[in-house]
Amino acid sequence: MLAAVLVNVPGATLGAPATGRLLNAISSLDDVTVKSLKFIDPHLNATQSAGGDTRAFLIVRNLGSTSDELLQVSCTCAKTAQLVRVVTDAKGIATPVSGRSVKLLPYGRLELTGRRYIQLGKLTAATPVGAKISMTLTFKSAGPIAVEFLSVDRKSDPTKAAAA
Repeated sequence: MLAAVLVNVPGATLGAPATGRLLNAISSLDDVTVKSLKFIDPHLNATQSAGGDTRAFLIVRNLGSTSDELLQVSCTCAKTAQLVRVVTDAKGIATPVSGRSVKLLPYGRLELTGRRYIQLGKLTAATPVGAKISMTLTFKSAGPIAVEFLSVDRKSDPTKAAAA
């Protein structure tokens, strides 16, 4: 079963309003909880045209007492969607590595916000600021969950506040 993480989804819990961040074009959201997983600040870098690549970011908190694992990400917005982590070798050279699942410990936190992110390749359409893009995050225990990402102008720095 596919659970949608949207504003009016039964069983979803909305967090406190965000301050100083553009998280939703209609109302500000800080997080959404589905099953035992809390999705915090899902966003992607805005693009002006189709065909290119972009990165998506979010934080996932496991509120449950059992571990889970993020197995894959999919999206109709791009030809490819991959989990990526950046590894640095002994010489200090950083290289992106894709395709691995990510474990989420009980009461743990998974940050896809810098050296870990979602890479979207060959976008099927532009993702201008304010666009909402749905991606399916598939977990080993929780199953597939559709998460709505907001397109923002943060470039590759997910900590930089979006212009309100």
